[in-house]
Amino acid sequence: MPRFELPDRTYYLLQGPLSALVGLRYPDDDGWTNPDLFWPDHGSRFAVADVDFWSLYVGGSTEFTSGLSRRVNTPWEFVDRDQPVPIDDQ
Repeated sequence: MPRFELPDRTYYLLQGPLSALVGLRYPDDDGWTNPDLFWPDHGSRFAVADVDFWSLYVGGSTEFTSGLSRRVNTPWEFVDRDQPVPIDDQ
C-alpha cells in the first residue's frame, strides 16, 4: 500500500470517492478509522485531523468554508492558517 512520511507520522495514501470515508479500516484491523488528511483531486479544499488532537481543520474558499459552517451541528470557529492548535495538558 503506498505510504508517505511526515514528521513523527506514517500515512497510507489512498484514493477514492468521498463516500468511501465511512468504510475506512486499518489495514490489519477491523476497526474503523478516520483519515488524518483528505482532499479532492482539484485541491481547492482539504481537511486535516490528527489522532492526538480534538479538532478538525478544514481549508478552502470563503464560500466553501462559510457554507460548511452553516451545515455542521458541532462547535466551530474560523482560524487563520498560522494560528497554532491549542493543546490541552490534562
